[in-house]
Amino acid sequence: MKYQSNKKEVLKALSQAEKNALELVGAFIEGEATLHCPVDTGNLRSSITHRVNTGERSVTIGSPVEYAVNCMPPYAVMCR
Repeated sequence: MKYQSNKKEVLKALSQAEKNALELVGAFIEGEATLHCPVDTGNLRSSITHRVNTGERSVTIGSPVEYAVNCMPPYAVMCR
């Protein structure tokens, strides 16, 4: 029986699974932040987004609205 390495396929599948997990975590925390966000005009709630950084293996959830810093702390999820 001849040895056959599946290392490339396994590493590719693991990398894709990691990306999928980061995206799911980001979407979940974004939803939680939106759910618990104070609402006056709805501008803050509608501006909450998430960004996946696969190079750093992290997810950033936040809002570009200036007053968002006073309403809720930033979240960062690290997978290491």
